[in-house]
Formats: sequence, C-alpha cells, structure tokens
Amino acid sequence: MAGGKIYLREKGGLVPMTEARYDAEDILQRLLAEYPDLLAGDQMRPSEPRRWLLITREAGIPDADGGQPRWSLDHLFIDQDAVPTLVEVKRSSDTRLRREVVGQMLDYAANVVAYWPGVQLRQLFEERPRPDGVTPEDEVLQLLGATAFTDPEAESSHVVDEFWERAAGNLAARKLRLLFVADVIPPELQRIVEFLNENLVRVEVLAVEVKQYVGEGRQTLVPRVIGRTAAAEDVKQTSGGAMRVVRTWTEPEFLEAVTTTGGPEAERLARAGLAWSRRHGFEVTFGRGKYGPLYFQARDAASASVRIACVNTQGYTMVQYDALVKIPPFDRVEERVEMNARLNKIAGVQIPERYAVSATWPSIHLRALAPEAAQRQFFDVLDWVAARLSGKP
Repeated sequence: MAGGKIYLREKGGLVPMTEARYDAEDILQRLLAEYPDLLAGDQMRPSEPRRWLLITREAGIPDADGGQPRWSLDHLFIDQDAVPTLVEVKRSSDTRLRREVVGQMLDYAANVVAYWPGVQLRQLFEERPRPDGVTPEDEVLQLLGATAFTDPEAESSHVVDEFWERAAGNLAARKLRLLFVADVIPPELQRIVEFLNENLVRVEVLAVEVKQYVGEGRQTLVPRVIGRTAAAEDVKQTSGGAMRVVRTWTEPEFLEAVTTTGGPEAERLARAGLAWSRRHGFEVTFGRGKYGPLYFQARDAASASVRIACVNTQGYTMVQYDALVKIPPFDRVEERVEMNARLNKIAGVQIPERYAVSATWPSIHLRALAPEAAQRQFFDVLDWVAARLSGKP
C-alpha cells in the first residue's frame, strides 16, 4: 500500500509512522471488539458522542421466521440511545468492498428487522462471554453513565430493563445504524454510503476508515467517519438518536399510543390485558419508557405483585421469566417449562424452551396474538400462572 506518513514526536526527535495494511481482516475485527472507540462515535455526533457496547460478534441472521441463521454479521453494537448498530468489516484488498458489501449489509438489515424478536438483542448480549466479576447489568449501566438515573428512584434493574425495551422498540421501528469499516474506504463505497444516508430517514448509514500506521515497533490507529453530510443531517433531524425518553403513562395515553403505533390489533390486545387485570383485581402499571409497556401482573402467596408478561405500544408481548424465576413455584425450571409449553399451544407461538430454562425474556409477535381465540388462550395461561403463584390448587 502506497501511503503517507505521520510522525510521532519523542524526546529524541520524530518517529516516522508509515501507513500499512492489516495482515488479516480478523485483526481489525478483534481491535473493534476490544476497543469500540475506534468506531469514532465522537465524529458521528460531536455534540453528543456515541458510546458503544458490544452485543456480540458473528451474530447469526435468519432469512425466515424461526429459521436457522443464513448469514453471520461481523459485529453487533448498541449505543447509549439503544440504537442497534450493525458493523461489517472488510480489508481494502477485498474487492467486495466496492459494491457487493452494500447489498450484503442491506440483506442483513432487512432480515434483522423482519425475523429477530425484540428480545434477541438482550439475549445475544447476555450470552456473550465476559470476564469474571463483570455482569451484563454492570456493562449497560457503565454505557448509560449518569443519564441512567434521570429518575432518582429508579433501581438499576429497572434502568437496564428500560434500556432493552427501548432497544426492542428501535428494532421494531427499524431504527438502525449500518457501519462499513475498512482500512481504506474506496470512492465507490463512499458515494453509495452518502446516497443512502441522505435518503434513509430512520436508518443511519456510515463508513469508518481505520488506517493503521506502524514504525519502530509502534502502532497508531486513526479512524475517520465517512458519510456524515449536511444533507444527511437535515434528513435525520427529527429521527436521529434521541435522548432517553422517561415518561409517566396514563391509561388513555397508552391506549392512544398503542392505536397509533401498533394499530387496532395491538389496541385490542392491550384492552384485553387491562380487562384481565381488572377482572382479577390485579394492579395496572406501566413502564416508563418510550413504548411503555403495560405489565400483566398477579399476586404471589404473600400478596406481592409479580410481573408475568407485558405488551408495549407496538403490540409486542414479552414473557417475563426473569421476574417469575424469583418467585415460587416458578423458581423451579420445570414450572417455567410447563408455562412455556402451554404458551406454545397457541397457534403461531413458538418459544424455544431454552428461554424458560435460562429465565430470560422471549417475545411473541403481535400477529400470533391478534386473533381473539389466541388472546383467550394467552390469558388462560396467565390465569394458570396466577393460580400457581397464589398457591391455589
């Protein structure tokens, strides 16, 4: 690679650093995973630099609902506004960096929003290996920093839950960021990136060039963001990464938002949930995020409220094994597996048993619970759960 030099000043003079190729694509991939700051979030939004959290490397993407992974995304990151960020890495010597990588990335994005349930982001993140003593919750709170506690009474677990709810909402709303990363971004790719970024409203498309300079046993890495134009900024003024939304929902406001965002099918599901809660005398509560959610709660043997499931304003329903695992009898894995089996008897619902075993947060797509018969079956399962929680036979 013919390239210029930069100079490192030391006491003895200047150390020339020469631009050099990476010996292998995996070297750049590993650098990004270890040092996410190389994605140059400060250049993407100087007034509010992007901070990054690695969700996983080699994320599998299916091409059908419930299908096996067809593609593997190099990196999946998320920023402090819970915007999922898809990253594909190529070396400048790879001819696919010219045009083919663009079609590849659009394939990834289209199938991620179509076939990943909202909970997939959190599931992939929490399954990622991490050093001993470091918890997934710690990493999220570190990403959010002081902004995590705009509500002084917020508990850390609630802050983390809200973050992943916002991530699921962004995914459902097709609010993504697509990043092409290479040691050199060719002009052909730069033109395509600028065109896409200036014409896509909810999706930010950028390239990041990470040049490597070496000399006298030293290595310097210089990232540069490409595609951030004035035209693109104008397009995204109203849709770019918004500040964290914290709000107190009222029932009328929530139902109005459900109708606007999720449509009449989502509204019917939300109203059915409210009716179920009132019929049993259970507390009606809402989350404090942009999309709610509305929690479906029951009472345990000590009359304490327990979250069973929830539905957000987009009509996505989440089963809260994470809350149930703390309360008898659902602290036993066989009870959660039984609940999972009952839910899977609903036509269109196929929750893998591993979610019940690991006590995470599987989601159910609105189309599965839109029919009235499916809603009746769903709330029948919640009746069974409520009875088990209360200790009734």
